[in-house]
Amino acid sequence: MNFIQWSGQCIAVRKQAGAVLALPPLSFQAHVMHGPPRLIARRMPSKDEALKSSSLASSTLSSCDFYRFNLFTAGQQPKKNMSKRGLSMEEKKTKMLEIFHESAEFYSLKELEKIAPKSKGIVVQSVKEVLDDLVSDGFVVMDKIGTGNYFWALPSAAGATKNTALVKATKELEKIDAGISETQAGLVEAEKGREDTEERRTLLAALQQEEQTSIKLKAELAAFGAADPVRYQKKREAVKVCKDAAVTWTDNTLMLLQYAVSLGVEAAAIRGMLGITEEWEDLKL
Repeated sequence: MNFIQWSGQCIAVRKQAGAVLALPPLSFQAHVMHGPPRLIARRMPSKDEALKSSSLASSTLSSCDFYRFNLFTAGQQPKKNMSKRGLSMEEKKTKMLEIFHESAEFYSLKELEKIAPKSKGIVVQSVKEVLDDLVSDGFVVMDKIGTGNYFWALPSAAGATKNTALVKATKELEKIDAGISETQAGLVEAEKGREDTEERRTLLAALQQEEQTSIKLKAELAAFGAADPVRYQKKREAVKVCKDAAVTWTDNTLMLLQYAVSLGVEAAAIRGMLGITEEWEDLKL
């Protein structure tokens, strides 16, 4: 039997002669293949429904049976075990809670790693992560008994936990609403006296002009900063401090030289070693 290969879904029209024509939606391009058909087909309820998925005129398809099916490469068997979509974290949490609620028992981590994959389809690698999230959210209780940690959760406890979370969320919402009301009241109060009037526009223009004048004067003052009386006085005080320090260290050096001479050391030798000339005491200040 000849059949038309096409990837994806299409409409098959089986004529009375036994030939099969596959009509891809909105397209006439196809390739005739030879070999045993590998099709998964279902009969269409009516020709009108088949025509919705094809681009042929109704008159072209007289005296035909209609099927919708998935086409596979000739000789290729369709896969029976298609990979399933993994569970989301929320689905894993729900299924994990079902284990506790349905059994009303407590379990260790190792026990749950054996039970959860078989009964709920939770992969063993994510069991601990799911438990940690449930414990942190307050839906599962964990307690250390002996040397191991055990987990349990009762339906009544789950309801109490949800009620507690609801009360907490309600209080937070009330607090936020109060803050919004306070902020809105502050905005209304702040807008008082700031209406857009002619007087306010005049005052704002004057303020802007004064600010520009202040910036200009500060720039001029910075240009004459070297002649600033305050800075000049600070420099005089710094010079006096330096002069007093120089006189103090000169006196200390003379006392050291006198002490060395008293020990029998020639003053000229010490001056030569330290690079002190005869005129070093003359401070020109």
